[in-house]
Amino acid sequence: TITVRRAPTAEIDTNLNACINVPVTITMDTVTLYVEKYVWNWDGGILTNETENGGPYGVYWPTPGSKMMRLVVYHRSCPSLEINQEIIVRDRPYAKILSYNKVTNYGRDTNVIAGKICSRDTIVFTAYRDSTYKYKWSPQYYFDVDTNHIAADRMNLPGFVRVDVTSEYGCKSADSVF
Repeated sequence: TITVRRAPTAEIDTNLNACINVPVTITMDTVTLYVEKYVWNWDGGILTNETENGGPYGVYWPTPGSKMMRLVVYHRSCPSLEINQEIIVRDRPYAKILSYNKVTNYGRDTNVIAGKICSRDTIVFTAYRDSTYKYKWSPQYYFDVDTNHIAADRMNLPGFVRVDVTSEYGCKSADSVF
């Protein structure tokens, strides 16, 4: 008689989108008991933590684009078919404060000239705009509710103004001016 062993089965479990240089958690699900070996190919991904079994693993990619993770599991020396899972690595959003203008007493915007901002002047900040981005301006005591690419407030003291930008995929970036 010929004994044929059933090939093990498994699947890769992770988010379908990742952000460049941000680790994601990857696990392997299987109904096959006693998997003895896991052979992973991360398609250029870099491990931040690894285990000796099916995971969880922490992996990040230093370049954006489509990545194909591959896995073969072994049970009683029999390999599974190659298991493939695509993940799209997204670049950071473009965060840039493009301009800041002073609003005069007459309601007209004027370009800010170095050293010409006075205490209690209202300054309008404009960041690069993308309709899919979310914006958060700081410091919070000036910008507690500004979530648009344009923010304005009366400035009392010199200091940094920062915009944090989040893409539709949760990727983050920031820019600041003094």
